[in-house]
Amino acid sequence: MSRGQHLHNKVLLKPVEETFQDFVWETIREFYVRDEHFTGFIDLLAIKDDTTIAVEIELSSRRVLRDVRKAEIANTDELWIVVPNSVVARQVKRALQNQKIKGINMKKNSIFICTKSTAISRVSNCFPPKNSAE
Repeated sequence: MSRGQHLHNKVLLKPVEETFQDFVWETIREFYVRDEHFTGFIDLLAIKDDTTIAVEIELSSRRVLRDVRKAEIANTDELWIVVPNSVVARQVKRALQNQKIKGINMKKNSIFICTKSTAISRVSNCFPPKNSAE
């Protein structure tokens, strides 16, 4: 396993996936998406009730437009681009702004750029269990 794969899969993706699972979300790794012009895999798809979140782990800004396209094809409510640090977060934000993404067809058009710790906090703070006895 290369260093990038370790950082991508073990350090960033796995803890986010486990947090979703702790809050009783269904998670699917490498979710396949396809339309007539595009084929790809979403790193992690999280599903609970009527909410679907695409989670993409990015170590640079190079592939973020593909991430948006994959989330659009999957018709997710949100796209979370999880990055290793604030420097990459700024690069991703700049790449998205420079492309002036228009016509995004995601359900709610919500794109969040965050570090692993922010993603984990967002799961627990924004999507608490409906019943505290669960």
